[in-house]
Amino acid sequence: MANPSLSIQPETPIIGIEIKPVISNVPEDYLRFTWYRQLYDKNVYCCVHKKKRADIYCSTCHTLMLPLNTSYFCSPVCYHNNWENHQKLHSEWIQYKGLPTTISTRSRLNLGPDYDYYLDDEDINPDDMLEEENGTSWLPVGYSKNYLPSKEDFGSVLKLVAVFVNPSMSSPIPFLYTKHVIESPTPHPRLVIPIGPPPTFRVLTYNLLADCLVNKSHSYCLDWAQSWDYRRQNLLREITSYNADILCLQEVQSNHYDNFLRPELDKLG
Repeated sequence: MANPSLSIQPETPIIGIEIKPVISNVPEDYLRFTWYRQLYDKNVYCCVHKKKRADIYCSTCHTLMLPLNTSYFCSPVCYHNNWENHQKLHSEWIQYKGLPTTISTRSRLNLGPDYDYYLDDEDINPDDMLEEENGTSWLPVGYSKNYLPSKEDFGSVLKLVAVFVNPSMSSPIPFLYTKHVIESPTPHPRLVIPIGPPPTFRVLTYNLLADCLVNKSHSYCLDWAQSWDYRRQNLLREITSYNADILCLQEVQSNHYDNFLRPELDKLG
């Protein structure tokens, strides 16, 4: 019997998009699953002093879900000394994302940085933690095969551990590690062409790019953005946002139409 293994595609988790691992060479009901969120990574570096390892994660950056490479600092002194410029980054991000200004009260009132997100957070119950030899700490966040990343996971690596329910089946199963959890990007608005004064009707034509046709010719697009689980929610949101009277779709994969598009569109009448 071949060794059991776990895999996911794509490897980059997205907030709100369920992760569905593929299990090879062993029945799923033979296994017990635990998902972990990474709490401390010695390979994270300061956004100011690029060669120094980070000890502090800005809590406002966590709330705003800023990119990781702007959110870590090597020490409280570094954080304080760079607070003025870092505060401007918060304000620019709020404006860019169209977020409510109340989301970052501390930053807006210039109260200075806080330290809710030390990478070696002592508030975590050590009994719940999983420690690795390299110093990385992991917090359990789920106990089923699939996992739905939330805002709390933003910027973290996730890890899936699967063990046999029956201890006598001792074949080791390699851990599954994801890339850092990201936020779904904000789509750019499309140009809608008005034809004439009322009374009018709306026609929408849309090429969905059937999942079975996604191939190497689309290598310019990141792998996570090609995933049907990610694309289908965005496609449905955009298609329905135009409130079209006549809807014309191209490259509609039959099982995607039967299992997703038709039921969702039927809900809208």
